[in-house]
Amino acid sequence: MNIQEYISSGVLEAYVLGALSDEENEQVTKMVAAYPELKKELDAIEEAMYQHALSNSKTPPASLRGRIINSIPEAEETKVVSLSIKKKSGLYYLAAASVIVALFSASFAAYFWSKWQQAEQKVLAMEQQNTAIAQNLNLVNNKLKQDITIKEQSIANLQKDLSLVLDTTTTIIKLNGLTISPTASAVVLWNKATHDVFIDVKSLPTPPSDKQYQLWALQNGKPVDAGVFDVLDTSYLQKVKNIESAQAFAVTLEKKGGSPTPTFDAMYLMGKL
Repeated sequence: MNIQEYISSGVLEAYVLGALSDEENEQVTKMVAAYPELKKELDAIEEAMYQHALSNSKTPPASLRGRIINSIPEAEETKVVSLSIKKKSGLYYLAAASVIVALFSASFAAYFWSKWQQAEQKVLAMEQQNTAIAQNLNLVNNKLKQDITIKEQSIANLQKDLSLVLDTTTTIIKLNGLTISPTASAVVLWNKATHDVFIDVKSLPTPPSDKQYQLWALQNGKPVDAGVFDVLDTSYLQKVKNIESAQAFAVTLEKKGGSPTPTFDAMYLMGKL
């Protein structure tokens, strides 16, 4: 048996206060008889209650005795018995009970206040956790929406490219690399009915930051500007300027934004119809 746990349980205080049942009182009596440590603790509790009762007691005024005697009806013999608080008397236990109740009240108040604080901290922690989860879910949801938007746009571009390729009025011209870049290549899709022109870059060297590739349509041997394009994103067809007629297409490297006339010694690609 753990003596300290038994002492800390408060059963000895309840025993002194007379707050236990007959069966519980009998059990405490047996325990105290069996364990000297419990007997010592019980004596200490009784002594503490007694001393507290004495320290808080007040001496009644001298006139009180006379008033009490005068209030008693006359009889053949009136006996006045001197009363005093004795250790372990009923008055002693009554006074001790008030002390223990006060102590228990304070202890319970502190105990429940501690539990309340712990509960508040747990609730706060749960609220913070829920807020973090909600924020993470919101981030994930936004990311999914962005991904879906990108996928939908990609699908739309692919459908558009496919419809252009399948259109019988679309002519596909393969542009091959020239001496300056023999491994470069691209494909031009030219719709003769709508005059729309798209370029699909397969392979071209990354240009300097101040340079940009430009597409040209050769009409009767004369170059016509078909617009500039980028090589960083080659996942879709790039729309350039409309061309009404052409016998060939070529690509040169020009200053950023394009040039009114082609730089022939910077021609990278060419393809004939």
